Amino acid sequence: MKFLTQEEVTKLYSLIQLEPLKENQCKLQFLQTAIAKYQEHIPFQNIFLLSTPVDQRRPLTFDEIKNLVLSGQGGFCQVMNVFFNSFLQTLGYESYILNSSYAKIPDNHVVILVKNVLNQGDSYLVDVGSGYFQYAIDLNFEDKSPVYNFLYTKCFLQWDQNKKDIILYHINRNDESNHIYSFNLTPIKEFHNLSFQNHIYTNPNVTPFHNILRILRFPQSGAICIVDKALLKENDQHRLKPEISQFIDDEEYLNTVKQHFKNLDLNQCQIAYNSLFKNI
Repeated sequence: MKFLTQEEVTKLYSLIQLEPLKENQCKLQFLQTAIAKYQEHIPFQNIFLLSTPVDQRRPLTFDEIKNLVLSGQGGFCQVMNVFFNSFLQTLGYESYILNSSYAKIPDNHVVILVKNVLNQGDSYLVDVGSGYFQYAIDLNFEDKSPVYNFLYTKCFLQWDQNKKDIILYHINRNDESNHIYSFNLTPIKEFHNLSFQNHIYTNPNVTPFHNILRILRFPQSGAICIVDKALLKENDQHRLKPEISQFIDDEEYLNTVKQHFKNLDLNQCQIAYNSLFKNI
């Protein structure tokens, strides 16, 4: 296990504006609040990867993961979920990192399993690093979970035919179900050392994050997303709509980052933008 120090826990509480867990507080209620605050204040992003020269990209150490989160910069799943799992374990939750396959590509995503939250034997899926908002989802279902509406995301879980893996499906506007990722319930023992997923940082064939730019966070008012050269916001109908269809120049891009993602390093953001769109 890799616990956080009390200083690190206190820093996270302050950063995401979360009241500390109190004795006898409902652990599920606190978990759901922590999930929402974390995704509101810590962005999902791949700037840290794109701003690193291709030949220097490598897996992050646990200290580097902590620094990204506790500076408010965030990252993708191997950053966001690994840190949040440590946070939960430090608070006394029984939580584990699970291997996951996003878009049917093996070993390119991780999620969190939290057990014995309200009652002995219960279990919940937590994923604060998918690029979509979702609360903890109860895994105590026979075949298929209820349908959940989380901001602009409509989703459900279902066991595969062999009852080996659970699949997360998103439902689109045409009520079509799309396979997003699958995971099994076998915990990864050394969750801070995901060496079997090192290819995430070096192989563009197993993740799109070498070739696209994403910065997202999820305030209560709705999602705010930079998607390549556009700024999208969630409207009252819970749909993502372009507020800026295409940045007119670097200044507009950087001003947008500064306005909505204040803790990101603007120099890194510029380098990441250049690496994709200016061939620099």
